Amino acid sequence: MIPLEPNVSEQSTQAATLVVQSHPAEASYNAALLERVVQGLVAGGAEASVHRLAQGETPSPKEVLASRRLVLVYPTWAAGLPAQLLEWVHGVLDDPQLLANIVRIDVVTTHGSSRFVNWAQGPWGKRYIRDLIKAHCAPSARLHWHPLYKVDRLEPAELSDHLTQIETKLAAR
Repeated sequence: MIPLEPNVSEQSTQAATLVVQSHPAEASYNAALLERVVQGLVAGGAEASVHRLAQGETPSPKEVLASRRLVLVYPTWAAGLPAQLLEWVHGVLDDPQLLANIVRIDVVTTHGSSRFVNWAQGPWGKRYIRDLIKAHCAPSARLHWHPLYKVDRLEPAELSDHLTQIETKLAAR
């Protein structure tokens, strides 16, 4: 298991990848996703600065500004981002220049509903990230969406397969 301690040293402010997770439970599928995200990033040669908002780990403005890649890991609740993640995003958007160096956003999220239900309701979380967060990033920034639908109804093997897929996708540059 890769330690998921927040990087708070001066060296970590130079990390190219900022990982922000929002989930209250440390023993959850979301925590497993975070672990595999970090493993994938490390396998791909990235230096990642990991912050778990629910554990009080908030990236400094200097870390945000120094990052070229932003990875958000969270469960979709009530069709959107968890309140704690929204609060952090709004704080970052108070100084929109903080995101100016971000050229890639990866979103790793889970949904209790199906892809069809999300489409029918409107993908609020995806639109929010695309239209608000990405708009403040570098002009060449790309959004990579990695959802898992019907998370509560999947078999253990399907959940495990998704973890492997996430690790592989995040290892890619």
